[in-house]
Amino acid sequence: MVRFIICRDRSWGELKLQDAAIEKLLSEFDALQSLLRRYRNGVFHFQPNLLDKRFTELAKSTYNWTRWIRVLHDEFVRYFSDWLAGLSIDPDESREIKESIKASIGWIPDETLTDKIRNLQTLVIESEALLAGASDDSLAGKELQEAIEKVKDQIAKSTSEYEAMIDKHVREMKGP
Repeated sequence: MVRFIICRDRSWGELKLQDAAIEKLLSEFDALQSLLRRYRNGVFHFQPNLLDKRFTELAKSTYNWTRWIRVLHDEFVRYFSDWLAGLSIDPDESREIKESIKASIGWIPDETLTDKIRNLQTLVIESEALLAGASDDSLAGKELQEAIEKVKDQIAKSTSEYEAMIDKHVREMKGP
């Protein structure tokens, strides 16, 4: 995954993939991408000197590069989880696609925030369909409607807070 992350121009860019959070993290930290690419090259190609500047330059960076790598990784996981979720509407077909990908590469994004939000949205739709089919104004129906509204509010709040969290991470990673 790190190789994919650090080669925006050769991977992310070539594939013409787009995502606002990932683009923000990549564009705001061009210098880190270069340092990380050099570090990776140092790790995967023999270096006679353990204190090669490809290793030390990244460590000396004033950016919070470990946080950047973690946040960017999490955003890639979210992106690919969303991409997989959008491949098919049929849950059985979607599950089969995910199992095939997992068998091929040994890993698949699972249980991201957006996965949880999608699951909640599905429950909201199913609950609203139940209510639409009901013909009475029972207490249980009113309680379910209140619960649906609370879940909708929480979905909106979680989405907004997540976007704010990415902005906060970017500000904090840049340092004082």
